[in-house]
Amino acid sequence: MSSTSRAGIDERRQANVVVRLGRGCVAVEGASFGPVYLSPLQVGRMRAALKDAATQLAGDGSRLYAAADPFARRS
Repeated sequence: MSSTSRAGIDERRQANVVVRLGRGCVAVEGASFGPVYLSPLQVGRMRAALKDAATQLAGDGSRLYAAADPFARRS
């Protein structure tokens, strides 16, 4: 997974999906679909869905969730 930051935009690529985090806007774009702009509520729901899926798949999903969540803050 590569990460670049230019002009205040954080872009992370994995499995042909691009997530762009900007001021007040999150866009998700894949090879088979154009940009989809997410509201803060949708971003929260997507994070919760990722966490639930990781927990179900891995038992203790904290490690998998951190790797799968493009919105996770790195410390």
